[in-house]
Amino acid sequence: MLAEIQDHERRLEKLQSQIRGKDSLILELRRQLEDLNRKNAALEEQWKRPKDFEEEKVGPYRDLDPYSFADVFNAASMSIHDFAKPLIGLMKASCWDLDLAANSIEESVVYSKRSHKKYAFEAYLSRRMFHGFRPKLHNVEDITRFIDPFDALVEEPTSSFAKFCRLKYPFVVHSKMEASFFGNLDQRTFVLNGKHPRTPLYQAFVKMAKWVWVLQGLAASVEAKAEIFGVQRGSEFSEDYMESVVEDGFDAAVGVDREQGRRIVGFMVMPGFRIGKAVIRSRVYLSKMECLQGTTQ
Repeated sequence: MLAEIQDHERRLEKLQSQIRGKDSLILELRRQLEDLNRKNAALEEQWKRPKDFEEEKVGPYRDLDPYSFADVFNAASMSIHDFAKPLIGLMKASCWDLDLAANSIEESVVYSKRSHKKYAFEAYLSRRMFHGFRPKLHNVEDITRFIDPFDALVEEPTSSFAKFCRLKYPFVVHSKMEASFFGNLDQRTFVLNGKHPRTPLYQAFVKMAKWVWVLQGLAASVEAKAEIFGVQRGSEFSEDYMESVVEDGFDAAVGVDREQGRRIVGFMVMPGFRIGKAVIRSRVYLSKMECLQGTTQ
């Protein structure tokens, strides 16, 4: 009897520890959401700043130039980077093997630093968010007039942006992922039924979805239509079409074919765009050549 009581006490203590861990995670997600709100407001202000060109009122944003498009591209890239943080946080709290998860996204990649594996998760998000990307003309001011894009969903729960969120959320946060995070599929079910749950994860997702949706609208609005392009793993690095996501470019021991001195793409983190003769470069992670030979993306 005593052993049974002690066993129950151990289980209770374990459950209480898990609850405390979840409470801490919720607080951290809320803190990150507040940080995303501040960054989103700053990006919004930067994007709305007057540009050095004259806008003609042929249609909404009809004469936006590549520089304006690049601003939104950068905002979309940053929003994906920001959403990866709470997503990775939930994976850690749910006892995921992050090394295994990163390898399942981008197999056989050699990272110069372990912290660089975050780029694999950003690549996953980018791949999902830009899957099926097509320039589609819509009035982006329907969303950009709101500081918090979630407010746009509350006001117009059946808008084209709302439909975009309803399509992309289950594609980004698949059922096994959500079940491991929360023990249920309530958020997924809510979204699939046309609702928008006011939860930290979904609100953070909406902030990311906003900039990809705006980019889709601007891609159809610039004078020369924007065309998306990707980069295959194993490709030789080209500064004309690519930029490294690592600030110092590449590690001397990683991302270089020693015999030929070439920089090699390990995987693409963000696609690039062509607008007429202008190029908005794809963002890539560089990795060792020998690990990539004979592979394609």
